[in-house]
Amino acid sequence: MMDLSAPWLTAILLGAVIFMVGTGMWIGLALGVAGLVGVIFLAGAQPTISAVIIKTLNSYTMAAVPLFVFMGELVLMAGISERLYKGLSKVTAFLPGGLTQSNIAASAMFAAVCGTSTATAATITAVAYPEQKAYGYNQRLIVGSLAAGGTLGPMIPPSITMILYGYFCSVSVGKLFIGTAIPGIIMALIYMAYISVRFLLDPSLGPKREVLSLRFFKGLISSFRDMWPVLLIIGIIFGGIYGGFMTATESAAVSGVVAILLSAIFGKLNFTVLKKAAFNALEITAMCFLIVVSANMLGIALSLLRIPTQLCNLIATSGLSPLAIWGLIIVMYLILGCLMCVISMMFVTLPIVFPLMMSLGFDPLWLGVVLGITLETGLLTPPVGMNLFIIQGVSKVPFMEVVKGSFPFFLLMLCNIALITFVPQLATWLPSTMAR
Repeated sequence: MMDLSAPWLTAILLGAVIFMVGTGMWIGLALGVAGLVGVIFLAGAQPTISAVIIKTLNSYTMAAVPLFVFMGELVLMAGISERLYKGLSKVTAFLPGGLTQSNIAASAMFAAVCGTSTATAATITAVAYPEQKAYGYNQRLIVGSLAAGGTLGPMIPPSITMILYGYFCSVSVGKLFIGTAIPGIIMALIYMAYISVRFLLDPSLGPKREVLSLRFFKGLISSFRDMWPVLLIIGIIFGGIYGGFMTATESAAVSGVVAILLSAIFGKLNFTVLKKAAFNALEITAMCFLIVVSANMLGIALSLLRIPTQLCNLIATSGLSPLAIWGLIIVMYLILGCLMCVISMMFVTLPIVFPLMMSLGFDPLWLGVVLGITLETGLLTPPVGMNLFIIQGVSKVPFMEVVKGSFPFFLLMLCNIALITFVPQLATWLPSTMAR
């Protein structure tokens, strides 16, 4: 074993990962190579690749990943996202901001059947941007609200991010799903409140909102016909887990069956659709599993090198408060959000961040929830957050317009992180009331 201090060993391993990713190597392979180098050359131990692979693949928790992805693909192909947006646009028509409010509401609800921020942002943008632009809404506010709405993906169950965090850190995925509900709703409400204030201060940002009338309430009734498929899936997932009737993996399987039935009801079910959904789920699952296996290898290397222990001891003698350390970790994720996707950020850092935060006395459930928000905030980090590029690519709006439009929402996300940091019960109370 090489006699190097924890900071140097950490710099070597993480620097190697960043370098390999920068050369175009897949993040999963980069993590695996760094893990093997750490185990064999730095720690002087024998590699345990087969054991790590078997442990990852033989996981009941991880089985939820392909099931939820398959369900989300079927919902997308059945045109339910377009129906959802159409229905919500009728519900939010009377609010200040009108259709831009539906960007947030639709993203929050679509996230409940999708689970990833990038897919949510791309899907809702493709549906919403052309219509809102045609109605004369302010372009900067449109793209900003769409970029912010996409970040709600991991905060509304089901969330692939929460599944992977729960598996890696041995935290109940069901409790993580329930724990994200209140922070996710708060985040959506903060976004919508900001849009309302902007429109009240400057009505020229868009057309006049609809007045409450008999016609409006008739529209509400008809909107339910468009929204009921998503409401049904949300009820199955959230109600099943919270009521103790199903685990997260079981709810994934049941919601997948419901998605098949919905596709059949809407006349979209055929062999081609099933095949495409299955292959997309297989591709995303393989990517996730490769990253998790490789991250486990890196975690073994770090453990053998005693890096987490040394870093904890180093920080304990630094005089920094736990909140100050958490603040530095947040800054790190905001910077990484310019370079990596959420899953990559999480698994590059978790082998060090998780034991460090546990040594400081933080709750693992709370950490999973607030980490999900922090990772998503990184995707809006100006000027090169990943969600910004997705919105620009779909909408074809000048990139700096996307950056300027999303920046206020970026600040609002930081406020939400601070809120949940100082009021941790927002993330931990609801899971404590679960049936099991």
